[in-house]
Amino acid sequence: MTVRIRLAQSSDIPHLESIEISAGKAFIGSSVGPLPSNTFDSALFAKICADKNLWIAVNDQNLPVGFLACYPLDGFLYVHEVSVSQEYQGHGIGRTLMHKIEDYAREQGYPYIGLTTFRDIRWNGPFYKSLGYREIAPDLYTGLYKKYQNEIKSGLDAAARCVMIKVVED
Repeated sequence: MTVRIRLAQSSDIPHLESIEISAGKAFIGSSVGPLPSNTFDSALFAKICADKNLWIAVNDQNLPVGFLACYPLDGFLYVHEVSVSQEYQGHGIGRTLMHKIEDYAREQGYPYIGLTTFRDIRWNGPFYKSLGYREIAPDLYTGLYKKYQNEIKSGLDAAARCVMIKVVED
């Protein structure tokens, strides 16, 4: 299976929602159950794309099968979302996308990368930990804390969520 990572183009935006929905199916049967639907914000993704902070994984036919969206927050790079279509999961695409933005963060001079995620879901907290991310107190950085609080207000379990960062070294 050959997958290539590239910066997204505006023409990729319509594909992202179906990737997100497909990726979200992995949560069915997990300890958190199905994720809320109708959370896709095409305007936000269009802005992230225009700012060149959206990467797409494409298959042999140049069709999007995964993506990573990020943007600056609190002086670092924040991972807004990583999603890989269910049929492409387990092939290292998420890991490749994360390595891509780590390289980007270094090139752009960001001191670290931050994110919020489910603490114990195998393809969330443990996955990021395997990449060198570490859990921090949710209220350590204002922007990350607001993200965390908004997730809790939207109905996610505070005990299941965590904030993680990775220091990006040269």
